[in-house]
Amino acid sequence: MTTVRISPAAALDIPALKDAVTALDADPTVERVILGDDHVTGQSAVVLAAWLAPQTTRIALVPEAPVPNTEPFHAATATATLDHLTAFTGPARAGWAPTVQTGEVGRRDAALVGLRPPAEPASAWEHAVDVDTAVSALWGSWDPDAEIRDTVTARFIDRDKVRYTETTGTDAAGETFTVKGPSIVPRSPQGDLTTVITVDGQESLSAASRIADVVVLRRGDGSVTVGEVLEKLGTPDRSDSASPDRYVPVLLEVDASGIVNSGVPELPEGVSGLAVEVDDLSTVRPLLDALASSTTGDTVAGHHR
Repeated sequence: MTTVRISPAAALDIPALKDAVTALDADPTVERVILGDDHVTGQSAVVLAAWLAPQTTRIALVPEAPVPNTEPFHAATATATLDHLTAFTGPARAGWAPTVQTGEVGRRDAALVGLRPPAEPASAWEHAVDVDTAVSALWGSWDPDAEIRDTVTARFIDRDKVRYTETTGTDAAGETFTVKGPSIVPRSPQGDLTTVITVDGQESLSAASRIADVVVLRRGDGSVTVGEVLEKLGTPDRSDSASPDRYVPVLLEVDASGIVNSGVPELPEGVSGLAVEVDDLSTVRPLLDALASSTTGDTVAGHHR
């Protein structure tokens, strides 16, 4: 199967976005859609995913959540709510993709929303790891059977099955933060959602090795190679992984127009599948036609931690 990422600019065309995601949802070769969020275009990927949830029945919806511009508590409650929404029309299938802001784009981003300038990649990704830890703790702060809805005793929950949590981390500026729970959203159907990390440097690779359930290797300047990623995360047989009981699929980013024009590329050994970047929604249907004519787009589904 294949993952498709829709860029923030492409998602600005709301009617086209609906048509594109509906088409992707109907195609069984596409496993998940990542909704890009750069905090520059002005749209929230989490909100878009919530809007798309009741209009889809199968495909996993994975919104990006920029760190540090998203508070951990809000990220946890919004993504858990998204998981509940997806369960109304099919199996629960929400995920999340924490991202960081660095460089000039991040600086412009911070100015737009009134936050401090971005940090260096190393500290920004360490912040993302701490945020993921806090979010996971909040997701798990309700037991699956915490909701009892007992009309006789007028109790909605069994309070012994809702736990207090307190997670401490360090933000990208080096300041300590604390996130306290429990969550205000009941445990979602999946409980622990799939975390997708896009790797574009050694810093993001280090973070991915600790928190990712699925990794997308971004095409770029070659600062991280397929071999380095597989060495860090292990290959599908798990024998060479630092954590043999935890397999993290690696997806190779490719451009949709390249597949439409030249076909599906051959995957390097050890890579599980493709993450197709869509910058123009009009390419979605030709993309699906190209994928249908090839058998090399199959991937292995990501496993939860």
